[in-house]
Amino acid sequence: MRTLLNEFEAFTSLVELTATGSREVLRIGAVPQAFESILPAAIEIFRQAGGCAIRTTEGTAGELLAQLLAGRLDGVVGRLPNDSTSADIPIHELNFVNLYEESFCIVVSPCHPLTQTDNLNLQLLAEQEWAMQRPSSSVRRTLAEAFLRQGMHLPTPSVETSTYIQNLAIVSTSQMVTAVPYRAAVAHQAMGRIRILNIALGVSPMRVAFIRRRTSDLHAHLQCLQAALLQSVSHDAGDETTPDL
Repeated sequence: MRTLLNEFEAFTSLVELTATGSREVLRIGAVPQAFESILPAAIEIFRQAGGCAIRTTEGTAGELLAQLLAGRLDGVVGRLPNDSTSADIPIHELNFVNLYEESFCIVVSPCHPLTQTDNLNLQLLAEQEWAMQRPSSSVRRTLAEAFLRQGMHLPTPSVETSTYIQNLAIVSTSQMVTAVPYRAAVAHQAMGRIRILNIALGVSPMRVAFIRRRTSDLHAHLQCLQAALLQSVSHDAGDETTPDL
């Protein structure tokens, strides 16, 4: 009922916009790394194709899916639910279109001693000071899995933040260590802000998808944005170097 009410509110707003000659606004949620990778190019492709205005919301995959199911968002660019969270999500109400796979890596500042260390391992990393995202984040859960696979507990972070972007800023000017999505790390390394450490985490990449409610299958602007996202991913894949992780 809550979803229906939110969808009705959005429909009412659209009718009012149409009556006044204004254009529709597409409400899109995205995980932070999507803003640094495919979303900007996809929005440009979408707008060039005659797409409507877009209002974006940033958050974790879980937060955005909850808003999508509640009818407060029209679509989400985010990670697919894993086994531990999918039980609470009515998957049958959603449509998933796979976009790309997201790997994670460990990064430090360019002057960190670990950049000169051979044979890096998680035991050595466990002895470092860490900046980490909150426990509910996909990056934090992936990092915890990597340590558990080696029979180790995740180190207690010295700094805990809400996004990996904050961790990148902290690490770039300190002797701390953090884990971030590989695509974002490559971009920041190219700017000379951080260095990617050559150590395998031993965990599977996460799939990132465009997610929408099945009731919106005939939504023309959502279909157009989906095509733009797929085109953006196709262009990005041609320029991307596969990580040696």
